[in-house]
Amino acid sequence: TKGSGSSVYIADIDKYTDSQVFPGHVWDGFVDDGNGVNHIDVKNCNIFNFGSGAIIINGTDVHLDNNHIKNIGGTALYLRGGDLETLTPSNNEILNNNIHHVGYLQKSYVPAIGMHGVGIHVAYNDLYDAPHCIFNYHGNDHVIEYNKIHDAVKECLDMDAIYTRNEYVPQWRGSVIKNNYIYNIGIYPVGEYKKQLNVSAIRTDNYGHALQIYNNVFANIGSDGANNVIGVTAQGNRNTIKGNIFVDCSATFLGWNLYAPGATWDMTNIFDENLVVNIKFKLSQANGTVNPQGTRGAPELIKGTNNYLTTSDPGFVDYANGNYELKPDSEVFKKIPEFQNIDMSKMGNNEPVGPSN
Repeated sequence: TKGSGSSVYIADIDKYTDSQVFPGHVWDGFVDDGNGVNHIDVKNCNIFNFGSGAIIINGTDVHLDNNHIKNIGGTALYLRGGDLETLTPSNNEILNNNIHHVGYLQKSYVPAIGMHGVGIHVAYNDLYDAPHCIFNYHGNDHVIEYNKIHDAVKECLDMDAIYTRNEYVPQWRGSVIKNNYIYNIGIYPVGEYKKQLNVSAIRTDNYGHALQIYNNVFANIGSDGANNVIGVTAQGNRNTIKGNIFVDCSATFLGWNLYAPGATWDMTNIFDENLVVNIKFKLSQANGTVNPQGTRGAPELIKGTNNYLTTSDPGFVDYANGNYELKPDSEVFKKIPEFQNIDMSKMGNNEPVGPSN
């Protein structure tokens, strides 16, 4: 079943013994031999209690759907595929999985989902409980949407829930992160530190670029006076953060800090049409003055003047219980006429996971 042209379908794993489903890979989950495979479906499975990885696949037309994966010592899912030279998409997808309690042995850079390549679609997953990053991606033209991503980076500093690096391969661009609910990040004591520092919900590290972040909900990111705990860190150029809701976040967006008049390169980013609500605490000034639009970094390098900042409930459906959809008469639609209400009911699992019986 390995190699180019293979076709494998695995579903309802509880109907089979371990040896029937994972021959030769009982202790390390489902792993291809490195030459690449295609047309692999892993659906409606329970995958529990592996000390290393759960599923590692390099190939195309791979579908990892409706699985329940937990108690994984390393990375839960790693998926790679597509052609980075021609930008031929992989047509891979990771849909409607519940993945939690990952990285309990290896601790760092072992996310719930790791992926590389071109054109991977990740949607309707619930990802939570990780000591380090919970989502790590590289490559081009991925779509990451309608996921719940929360309670990550629980045992580390200087790491992020969604982490990528593309500054050393600047052609890695075109990926979109939209309509996700990202919450409970940067709030955990670590060792001698009572408050976490240098933690973001989303970061492209080392001055990365070309993030497209639209219509997400960021909530409970950081704490009062937090040190560099941020919704989005993207200090390169051509990053776009638009139409998002930031609720009780110690910082929203960190861009490039230094403005050099007359520079011949374009270091601008866009932060526009976002709603910023701080009820529990104010935006942190621990790392410098907050810009009028609620961002940090050189204001000359951040485009956008149509954000709405408030310290009171702007008309959420149920702020106390985490429903940050806006009521039809919310003041936000007057302050930002272009603002699109966010349907939180679509975020996370929308079908049962595990064996379908």
